[in-house]
Amino acid sequence: MRVILTEDMLDRLDQMRIYTSVNGTRRLKPGDAICFSKDTIIGPYCAILNGFSFSHMGSFSYTQSPLPEGMKVGRYCSIGSFASIIGGNHPTDYISTSAFSYDAGMAIFNKSLEDDGISNFRRHGLKLSRPDRHELPIIGNDVWLGNHVTLARGITLGDGCVIAASSVVTKSVPPYAIIGGNPARIIRMRFPEKLIERLRRSQWWRYKFSAFSEMSYNQPEIFLDLFEQALIKRTIIPMPDQTQTLAEILGV
Repeated sequence: MRVILTEDMLDRLDQMRIYTSVNGTRRLKPGDAICFSKDTIIGPYCAILNGFSFSHMGSFSYTQSPLPEGMKVGRYCSIGSFASIIGGNHPTDYISTSAFSYDAGMAIFNKSLEDDGISNFRRHGLKLSRPDRHELPIIGNDVWLGNHVTLARGITLGDGCVIAASSVVTKSVPPYAIIGGNPARIIRMRFPEKLIERLRRSQWWRYKFSAFSEMSYNQPEIFLDLFEQALIKRTIIPMPDQTQTLAEILGV
């Protein structure tokens, strides 16, 4: 959906701690149009630092790249500039890879048919299209994308993974892997396997980072010891999941 922002809507974004600049000032102004899916949910303390499209995004994540409507991003993610999504497939076994053979929505082809008085041009489905042709990538929690990263459709970036700048990611990425290249391959894992298992079990991203001040978050094993003790003592509680849609926040 497309919404023209008003001063009241911008106030509501501020109140929900959904920001459009690094320092919290308003990058968007009344009269600007933003686009998002009807079911888009954005958690508090997020930042959309570029573009006019809003995707699903968990708390404490930010993106310096415009992301497609409907794309899902977890909590504590850091997305660099110029991220892009690979487009859909084209037929390779027809006489041409051009979209005239299957896409009824493009004006350049429709107007040509209209000008020629043709109303019954036969189009064919894409026999070679995969189920993921139109699916957007899914980004887990605590994921870091460097600048100029390209993502294939239908893939998942696992929790805690790191994508090096200028990588072209064509396959799903396991949790806590550091990958890079074209096509991207695993360079190394961020931590040993047992530590990765503990981090995944902890789901620490469900909690506000302010609870970690005295937990040695720069030393993962010590952090997990303290974190697990805090869970047993119930001295920390997870953040509630955001259930209000962006449309509801804006009142549209």
